[in-house]
Amino acid sequence: MARERLRSLPLGELVARQRERLSLSLEETAQRVQGMAIVEGEFCAFTRQTMHEIEHGRIPHPRNLRWLAAGLGLPIEQITEAARQQRTKHRELLAEGKLQASWNRAALEDDVNRRTLVARVPAGLAGMMLTDHANGVSSSATDLDRDLLAAAERAKMAGDGLGNVGASIALRLDRVTARWRRLDDTHGAIVTGEGIGIAEHIETIAALLPSAADENARVSLLSARASAEQLAAWCAWEQQKLAEALRWSNQAIRDATQGGNRPLAGYALSRAAMYQLRSGRITDAAASMAPVWRVARLPETPLLVASCFAAQCANVLAANGDRDQAVAASDWSREAFSLHAEQQADAPGWVYFFTEQQMTEWLGRAAILLGRWDEAARELEATISAFPAQFPREAGVALTALAEVRVGQGDLGAADELGDQALEVAERFDSVRGVKRVEGVYRRMLRAAPNAHATQQLGERLSAARRRVVA
Repeated sequence: MARERLRSLPLGELVARQRERLSLSLEETAQRVQGMAIVEGEFCAFTRQTMHEIEHGRIPHPRNLRWLAAGLGLPIEQITEAARQQRTKHRELLAEGKLQASWNRAALEDDVNRRTLVARVPAGLAGMMLTDHANGVSSSATDLDRDLLAAAERAKMAGDGLGNVGASIALRLDRVTARWRRLDDTHGAIVTGEGIGIAEHIETIAALLPSAADENARVSLLSARASAEQLAAWCAWEQQKLAEALRWSNQAIRDATQGGNRPLAGYALSRAAMYQLRSGRITDAAASMAPVWRVARLPETPLLVASCFAAQCANVLAANGDRDQAVAASDWSREAFSLHAEQQADAPGWVYFFTEQQMTEWLGRAAILLGRWDEAARELEATISAFPAQFPREAGVALTALAEVRVGQGDLGAADELGDQALEVAERFDSVRGVKRVEGVYRRMLRAAPNAHATQQLGERLSAARRRVVA
């Protein structure tokens, strides 16, 4: 960064020079700041990207300044004064229309922006090159790519002749989908869903289907394609593309059903119902979720899947005014999860994300819909304290939900702080949906107290987030 630009950013200059003095990388600094928050039992969504942006002009929420100061070993008074001076400078730049241009230059200058990673990875290979965390090893695309290309060539030449693609290829394709899911977890749906290949991955599976060696291989390939289509639906939804999300969901339901994979078909349908619910189509969501609630109670449904389905059903049933059934679904979700944990039962790989924290967060949101504020607060506070390490984006959802609870309880200051933290997560993942969720909190605050300082402060932060997140 040019020193003359640093001198115009008191906080950015202070942070950058102290980090250099301590010989810390951006990632190491972010981890230290997160550690200071954890010591206090709090959550702080600082990342390498966050630190880079702070050094280029971003000002963290006042709540986070103390953790930034502690992580860098600086007095809080020094950090606070630098932030105050920089905020004054920001107002001047905003008046001149220069601030957004400065942020844009910062994003282009440094390879910390996650989209540069995408530009440097050949299309179709990024998902295969990710670390396989389950085995603790890095998986090169070379061998699998060679096998897939060879199989695709055989598929092209096979016509109506003898099939060549066995179920083992379907299994390997499923593992590639799992790596795409981890890419989504760490970098966001805009990376996974646009430009580098989840659609290509689906097309690869489709090209192999005509050369399935036998019926077992065919249904395995159908299930593999359904799993990838469900991920494509999620990526579309995360970017607020409802029609596309429902189209991919319908294809996933079709393929999973034809492949005899009822749990996966139910999951794709449950996600489609949740997309409808979050879009305000409550009656449609209730109709879509009805078969899922039946699948959740079938004895052959894996217990973890049953718990996942029931937690989603609880939200839709609560929104649709079916209080008793919503409570029953919440109870079954908890019971099924406990049974799964006790029996250490098997579960399909695509439900890996459904931890106890995820269940608690979803049930907390159902409690909000039922107006059970104290119960919702307990559920969500427990969730937030356990989420960040594995699923920071899901922690952002829980932060937003807890912010809604605080508005309902009349604590606008807490709602502002939680909303700010949720926006940090949304910006990290370029999540349009994450910003939209905080807009919902802001609307609640406007109805409750439009002139309150906390309401106005969150409104300003929200305006900045809208400019920064790709729409």
